[in-house]
Amino acid sequence: MAYEIDFVGSNTPKKDYDATCFRYTSNGRFVNCVFDGGTADAGDDLVNHIKEYYFKNGGNTLDYVFCSHADLDHASGLSKIFENFNVQNLVINRPWDYLDELYDMVKDDRITKESLEKRLREKYPFVDALEKLATENGCNIIRGVRGAALTAEMTIMSPSKEFYLNRLAESEKTPAMVVSNESRGVFSEIVKKAVAWISAVWGKDNIKEDVATSAENEASIVLHVRPNGHPPFLYTGDAGCLALKEAIKYGNVVKKSLSDCSFIQIPHHGGRHNVAPSILDAILGNKVEKEERTIKTAFVSVCKDSDHPKRCVVNAFINRGCAVFVCRGNTIWHHSNDAPPRGWANASPEGFSSQVEAW
Repeated sequence: MAYEIDFVGSNTPKKDYDATCFRYTSNGRFVNCVFDGGTADAGDDLVNHIKEYYFKNGGNTLDYVFCSHADLDHASGLSKIFENFNVQNLVINRPWDYLDELYDMVKDDRITKESLEKRLREKYPFVDALEKLATENGCNIIRGVRGAALTAEMTIMSPSKEFYLNRLAESEKTPAMVVSNESRGVFSEIVKKAVAWISAVWGKDNIKEDVATSAENEASIVLHVRPNGHPPFLYTGDAGCLALKEAIKYGNVVKKSLSDCSFIQIPHHGGRHNVAPSILDAILGNKVEKEERTIKTAFVSVCKDSDHPKRCVVNAFINRGCAVFVCRGNTIWHHSNDAPPRGWANASPEGFSSQVEAW
């Protein structure tokens, strides 16, 4: 059962983005999927890549398109996908799809259900646009939460419906709501400042345990894919520690341990507020001896001139024997040995950095 994963590079975007696709064989044919479309410019490159490598011998149908969450750098490029392909299923979370539950959390009596929906559609314009495109094209829309009816090979590990609703209620995009205390107030905007560097030593992490990211990032779809006959792989979007903990716990319950994944998307372009030592221990395993390698591989997407991924994050993956590859303007490809050949040269993994960012 062949599979291949592509993180598509683009020289155009001026900010970090995620534009990725993957496919695997099932019942004698490829199941073709997109997981996030990047910016609009990156979406064009993603379209061209899919046409050249997935539909080179004909075909135009994408079985599943995933929008991990509503941010521009993940969602806006997906409009190009609908313009160029026959999309069968769009997997996405639409805040107004949970209007009744959200309205029960609203503390402002002046807000009506109608005004709440209007506000949500205005605050999540890319999701609104994708819903319209899917409807116009007769595409099935699937809620991107646990329990979604996907294929036997694909499972959403996070968010659960409750987790997603709590992240919506915490978001700055929604009106004042009654929310859980799970992560309220732990995230604040990070002010950019001049980078200071510190020395790094093999085996010692320079990432922190008590980090947090935005509610929107935590609402990202975390997707587990297990092609028959191969180890599973994991897509994370911009998920943070809360979402990854949810995914780890759920994986243990349904016997789909994230520690079995041989391929991992590094969340949020390798930002240091999305992973923690305990999270990486659970997914990648314990630290290894210097220069030792395991079978695990990690990809991360950034724009050409980005200051991401953070070196301290890359080091933390390498410390645990994981080979890290960065998509900076060039497309990178992970695949099984029985995938259709391309004749591409081998990419070089990132090396361990002796200097990393100070906090």
